Amino acid sequence: MAVLTTSALVAACGGGGGDAAGNTTVTTTTTTTSAASTIQNSGITAATYGVGSDKLAGYAYLNAQRLACGFGLLQQDVKLDIAAQAHADYQINNNTSGHGENSVAFPVGFTGANVYDRNLAAGYSSTTWGEGIAYSFPAYGTDLGQTNLKDLFAAPYHGRTLLLGYRDIGIGVGSNALRRVYSINVATTDARSTQHLAGNVVATYPCAGTTGVLTKTYYDESPAPIAGRNLATQPIGHPVYVKARDGKNLMFSTVDLRVDGGNTALMLNRLDRTTDQNNSLTDGSMIIFMPDAPLATNTTYRFTAAGTNNGAAVNINFTFTTGAF
Repeated sequence: MAVLTTSALVAACGGGGGDAAGNTTVTTTTTTTSAASTIQNSGITAATYGVGSDKLAGYAYLNAQRLACGFGLLQQDVKLDIAAQAHADYQINNNTSGHGENSVAFPVGFTGANVYDRNLAAGYSSTTWGEGIAYSFPAYGTDLGQTNLKDLFAAPYHGRTLLLGYRDIGIGVGSNALRRVYSINVATTDARSTQHLAGNVVATYPCAGTTGVLTKTYYDESPAPIAGRNLATQPIGHPVYVKARDGKNLMFSTVDLRVDGGNTALMLNRLDRTTDQNNSLTDGSMIIFMPDAPLATNTTYRFTAAGTNNGAAVNINFTFTTGAF
């Protein structure tokens, strides 16, 4: 069955430096044999993006985060590159934004009305697919490739797309004197199927040792993860994503995020299949915890949670550190 996840950042700014390192401490208790992992932690072909390019910087940053936190590596696919580049150019040439293309109203550079069609036009037949788009200028900190990825991770639906079990990725960058588009396509095929966590594993992002985490959302997100809330004028803190194997059901009785060693727990908004007004989270394998207010800069936070993964006990405990932005 085809699965689509799309998210478009209305506008985006960059983020502070730092890469993820280490692994989140997660203890699980299970009495049954767990399904094996299909996570790809090595063996991908080196990317061919230009040295020093925004494409290479974003690709390297995304894979570093995924690898460090247990989500697996993504392989560059030139067909997805073609699809992503075509859609980035389409938005620049027609002064449009978002995931759709309209061959009647804006015919210049049209390659498909939706992500699946554009991938197919480039020769990639997707079984699952996703797209994340950021519109960024160098406002702070790092190169634009890393800037775009940090902003996407800070936006709940975008971050979810970047962490799901896709295997392949393509990146397109379009720009003119007024704006810039950074478009990411992620997908799988029948031959290159979904990466799955082991049945008894729960992964998080950020994870233990992640540094340079953005303190907040800098621009709004579409679709809106919190009804009626503009994430530019009322920003949330960087989300904590908790993910089990697809098809599993996570439940937590206690969840806590606070400054490491501090006495005050932060207020968290919960995004899961029961609270998602946009019906993007369709099973119980991911829960996104969104701080209701921006985090502090250059500060270490501790996240703890206790609950179950399909009935097996799960306890999570790790720290991450924000950057200067």
